[in-house]
Amino acid sequence: ICSRAKILIDFHGTVIAEHVADRPWDVHKLIHFLRQQGGLSWREIHWKIWGHLITLHCGVCDRNFVGAEIGHCRYHSQKAKFGGGSKSGVYPCCNAPAIRFDTALKNYGCCATNHQLSPAWASPENEANLNVLNSRYNVIAEVFISDHNYAEECKALEAQLIKSGRLGDQNNKAAADTLSLIHI
Repeated sequence: ICSRAKILIDFHGTVIAEHVADRPWDVHKLIHFLRQQGGLSWREIHWKIWGHLITLHCGVCDRNFVGAEIGHCRYHSQKAKFGGGSKSGVYPCCNAPAIRFDTALKNYGCCATNHQLSPAWASPENEANLNVLNSRYNVIAEVFISDHNYAEECKALEAQLIKSGRLGDQNNKAAADTLSLIHI
């Protein structure tokens, strides 16, 4: 089940969450951005793309993840607080709503740590992939941005890119697409 997909339940109670490709996404734009705007070498671009192609399973959050999201095992730093007998509450760490008996399949949390390979997925190939991810973490890993503060962090990133001259030129299509390419 894709954690980013819209979750539906059919007439039989089966959960349906199918990943849908982002049609306007273009690998050529990504490579151009990484090379020209990001200043990455061809070797770093190879590993960054490889990190988006490898899939593993986390034994902590029980979710599949792509290698680039190795640091996205989500959790809340504080337990939810519920009023006496109330079915809804709040997480004090980020003021996100909490439901006592939540059946949602999406993994929410304002904090993140590194995923841990599930013992059921332990194989020489997966162990080798995990070792590569850890050894090239600084190149492969995508930065975790918490949902509760996404707008502020996106604005801060945009301001940083404008200040550095990477996002000011309207004629530069790769620069204009910078924010949409960050989360592939």
